[in-house]
Amino acid sequence: MFGNTIRRAWQVWSDGYCPACKRPVPMYEWIADALGQPWKMRCPHCRELFPKNDFLKFYRSGLNEQNVFDPKRADRSLLFNLEHPDPADPLHKFGVDDGEGYVEGGKRWRFIGAYLIYGQWKQAIVAGRGDAVELIELDNVRLWPR
Repeated sequence: MFGNTIRRAWQVWSDGYCPACKRPVPMYEWIADALGQPWKMRCPHCRELFPKNDFLKFYRSGLNEQNVFDPKRADRSLLFNLEHPDPADPLHKFGVDDGEGYVEGGKRWRFIGAYLIYGQWKQAIVAGRGDAVELIELDNVRLWPR
């Protein structure tokens, strides 16, 4: 189970919209696919995946000795849009979530917080998927004993 250092969210943004296509996405319409697209939420309209950064890599960089994520330890240089890696690109930070959400124009999209509820918790753990251990261990970073 993931530690409490990442805020969970029951919606990406209550009655918000997709930052890519700008179409309305009500509270519970973002799509999580814990096994197919780990650490991502999908817009139901344009099908864009968020966050745009490699959150798993950022997450791993911040694991402490007990394998609990500590945001102060995480490598913030990993917080960039993988589709726009050039720091001079205006989209370099678009859609990037550090665990506290992507912020643009005073709005906050909690992609990772919602993923932890709808992907990790509801799909991998509550649904009792037999392959949940592989999902959670992710490249031998075991987050709980078998």
